[in-house]
Amino acid sequence: MQFLALNKEEIQANLQTNVAVSVFKEISSTNDYAKAFSKKNILRCPHLFVSEQQTAGHGLHQRAFFSPKGTGIYMSILVPKIKIIPAKEGLITTGTVVAVINALLKFYPTVDFKKKWINDILVNHKKVGGILTEVVNGNLVIGIGLNLNTAAFPKQLQFKAGDIKDKRLINRDLLIAMITNNCLRMLKNYQDGQFLPEYGKRLETLHNKVIIKLGNRSISGIAEKIDNNGSLIVKNAQNKLETISTGEVVKVASPDNLYQG
Repeated sequence: MQFLALNKEEIQANLQTNVAVSVFKEISSTNDYAKAFSKKNILRCPHLFVSEQQTAGHGLHQRAFFSPKGTGIYMSILVPKIKIIPAKEGLITTGTVVAVINALLKFYPTVDFKKKWINDILVNHKKVGGILTEVVNGNLVIGIGLNLNTAAFPKQLQFKAGDIKDKRLINRDLLIAMITNNCLRMLKNYQDGQFLPEYGKRLETLHNKVIIKLGNRSISGIAEKIDNNGSLIVKNAQNKLETISTGEVVKVASPDNLYQG
């Protein structure tokens, strides 16, 4: 069951600040398009790019994000000339996750959304959404992919990818606008990390054994807490604390969690 087609005018009507909007029937990747757009154009305000489907949607490390027509949300917010403090860059991702889940809860109030550090949104231990933040040409690109009502996934994704499991055809235009409003509001003061306590509340990663991939090496340990920069503090096999600011949690080992990815 597919949602009604995206409506640019309705999205724009529900935005709370001046944001340009582009809606596509099909695109390779909203993030890739936003980055190319950023290099070729002078930006006077944020620009929202949304597509009904992506043919080459991806997340971290170019890992494919399944983006079929009319069953999800595939969007990127291009924010011009935002001041990014390298040590605080992880807060943009954690803040975006909170902003997205807060918007989702307005439409799906009974769904138990969870998070996997740093950028995955889970339902029933399966990934239903991902965040990808990138900086290009001095501008910030926030990519958001959500599987709302995706009936079938490719075989290689069935174990770890899922959808929200609520088949109501909600108003995607309004949800997209609300996500955009939440993200832009968060970015005004993201450096203070006021959303971190809320981020930690739904974080499946915490207090469990994790395996984290860091380039060519991996470490394992117990995820202890999130620090003030959004980094993950892990107690390693030598009982020492390590601060992980980049990298990817590839496994969370808890009694009822089979998710890997």
